[in-house]
Amino acid sequence: DKPAHLRQFHKQREQNLEMLKGQLKASGFASFNGRLENYLDYETPKVNIPITSQLNDKGRLDITLNMERDNFGHYHFSQYQATVLRDGESRSFNFQPDSKITAMEAANLLDGRAVRKSLETADGSHSQKWVQLDFKNRDADGHPKLQEYHGGYAYDLKNELLKLSVQAGIAGLAKDKIIQSLEAGNKTVFDVREKGPYYLQANPAEQNLTMYDKDKKPLEIARLLKEIRQPDKNQHKEIHLVKSQGKEPEQEQKQSFGIR
Repeated sequence: DKPAHLRQFHKQREQNLEMLKGQLKASGFASFNGRLENYLDYETPKVNIPITSQLNDKGRLDITLNMERDNFGHYHFSQYQATVLRDGESRSFNFQPDSKITAMEAANLLDGRAVRKSLETADGSHSQKWVQLDFKNRDADGHPKLQEYHGGYAYDLKNELLKLSVQAGIAGLAKDKIIQSLEAGNKTVFDVREKGPYYLQANPAEQNLTMYDKDKKPLEIARLLKEIRQPDKNQHKEIHLVKSQGKEPEQEQKQSFGIR
């Protein structure tokens, strides 16, 4: 049998490993848990673990998980740095584990979109807030600031979608699945036959929706409505909504809706 102090050491090490796995799972890194112990030697004060994922639009997401060892020899998940590389440009930000920002939400934030988070407060209730990186206003180190818009902030995504649905005659635009996708920071593509594609994303900062044309250039909603309402040979047109910002291209989800 192993001496008591060795048994205690291995027990504490296993407990530490399980705690770290729980933290990684909460941040969207559960798939990495099987390899975690290969990186922890319990001799190095700081351990940096690299992860790379391919994004849509020929982009790449580089993650560096930062682990720090305390005075008791236990590792803690201190933060992770996320970097999106696309079209020869890169954007980075350091996220704290308690932010509950997952890897794909981080990628969406670095692409400039907003993400809605539901966080549990000390009394067990849940607080809602939108977060978005501000690349125009940076801190002293040149990092973008993380803006927060809390529950009392007057932004109702479902109401904005309902208004657009009525204006454009797009049935089903405010379905829960679409709302959840936009709240996760995804850019949604809807393709009206012979008209689109058009791109849609949540914009809590200006309390509306942001639209883009097929070339991903900003599109005023008035212009969108004019294009959609132009006479078409087909009396019934279809709109396809695509969850476009996923980790892998094959994870895109399409839904069909009618145009009234």
